[in-house]
Amino acid sequence: MSASNPGVPPVGGREAAAGEAAPTVAQATVSVPLGAPAGPPPPKAPLTIPGLPLDRPELHVGAAFAGGLLLATVLKRFAR
Repeated sequence: MSASNPGVPPVGGREAAAGEAAPTVAQATVSVPLGAPAGPPPPKAPLTIPGLPLDRPELHVGAAFAGGLLLATVLKRFAR
């Protein structure tokens, strides 16, 4: 804090006290052996619906909507 204005920090940053050293942080190093697997392999192909082309995403959205309606109907019948 500044001596002239106790509620405002100085423009240059923090005032260092006499004999105060900057804090240091020890960094841990992690060694990974060469050839180690990096994680699970990426999927080979995106999730697709058989019979629907990938270049027509509106068909996939429509199929998901129809499936949701069918599931809602089945659950409604179970609730009766």
